[in-house]
Amino acid sequence: MKREEAPSRSFELLDQRIQRWIWLNQWTELRDIQERAIPAILARSGDVILAAATAAGKTEAAFFPILTALLAERKLGLAVYISPLAALINDQFRRLGELCGELDIPIHPWHGGISASVKHSFFDNPAGILLITPESLQALFCNHGLDIPRLLEKARYLVVDELHSFTDNERGKQLQTLLHLIEERTGRVIPRVGLSATLGDMSAAAEFLSARRGADGTAEAACELIISQAARPAIKLLLKGVVHGGE
Repeated sequence: MKREEAPSRSFELLDQRIQRWIWLNQWTELRDIQERAIPAILARSGDVILAAATAAGKTEAAFFPILTALLAERKLGLAVYISPLAALINDQFRRLGELCGELDIPIHPWHGGISASVKHSFFDNPAGILLITPESLQALFCNHGLDIPRLLEKARYLVVDELHSFTDNERGKQLQTLLHLIEERTGRVIPRVGLSATLGDMSAAAEFLSARRGADGTAEAACELIISQAARPAIKLLLKGVVHGGE
C-alpha cells in the first residue's frame, strides 16, 4: 500500500471508507499480519488466529476486515468481542472509537463498570461491535435469556482477545461454553477470530478456539494460524558463576 507502489491486494479488499481513514491517518503500508489477515477473515471459511507481539497491529488486522464485512450488508451486522479484562475493553473502545465514528458504527462496551444506560443502547440497537467480558456475557444469558436470539441474531464474527490467557483453565471452559451457546441460540456456525501473543505451540490455541463437534463427534471447523513475521527482539542471556581454583 506504499504510495509509490501499486496498492496491496488486501488494502483493495477493504471498504472504501476504511481505505480513506487509513490514508488520512498517513499509513504508508499495512503490516504483515494485516496483509495476511484481511483476506482470511473476509473469506469466512473458518476460524482464524492472529498471533503477534503487543502493538503489532492485531486489533486493526481483525477489525478492518470485520468492519468491511459488516458494512457490506444491507442491515448492519454485529461483531462480539470478548476480552478477559475490563481495562482492555476500555482501551479498545477508545482505540476503535475514531474509526467507528467515521463509519457510523456503534460500539457497545459492557462490563461491571459500565452504566445501565450505556448497556441499554445495545438492547435498542444490537448491531455494530459489542465489547464484553466472559462474566458479563454469561450474565446476559442468565438475565436476558429469552432476548438472546434477537440480540445476537446479527452476529457475524466472534472475536476473542488475549486467547492464550483462556487456554487450559476453568475460565477457558466457561468461554468455550459461551461460544457454543451463542451458536446454539443463533442456529449457525459463526466465524471466530482469536488474538494472541506468539506462543511456542499455537496448535493448542487453535484446538481451543475451534472446539466444535458435529453429530458424529468429529471436529467441524478449520482454523487458520496467521503468525506475524515481524522481527522479534533478540533475547540476551547473561550467565554468572564462581570458579574455584586449586591451591
